[in-house]
Amino acid sequence: MTEQERRKFERVKRKFIVTYRSLQEPSATFDISQIKDISLGGMRFIASRYYPPETALQIELQTPFIKERLVLHARVLESREIAADLIYDTRVIFPDLNEEAKHYLTRITEIFTKKDKEKQGE
Repeated sequence: MTEQERRKFERVKRKFIVTYRSLQEPSATFDISQIKDISLGGMRFIASRYYPPETALQIELQTPFIKERLVLHARVLESREIAADLIYDTRVIFPDLNEEAKHYLTRITEIFTKKDKEKQGE
């Protein structure tokens, strides 16, 4: 089974800005990054530190479609070191999205999936 077949939600590869912090550290400040891909089920981004699996994160997503930042609660699946103590490829899921978040993430996926298919001439 390919990775694409295992996915419940279609992912789009775009570089939206996110800020994020651990919900398990109340005094933690927000870090900033860009996402690598996103779907209704989760996202992948580069973090500046390692997060153990199951870590709860608050993520604020900025896109051209939303005037304000979209606040998402995520849970870490994997945080894989890319550069020692500096860069971590981090995969998260969205365990319980509210209706607003579902609406915007669905819309983002639809828009960019359509644009990608048009580029490929489908």
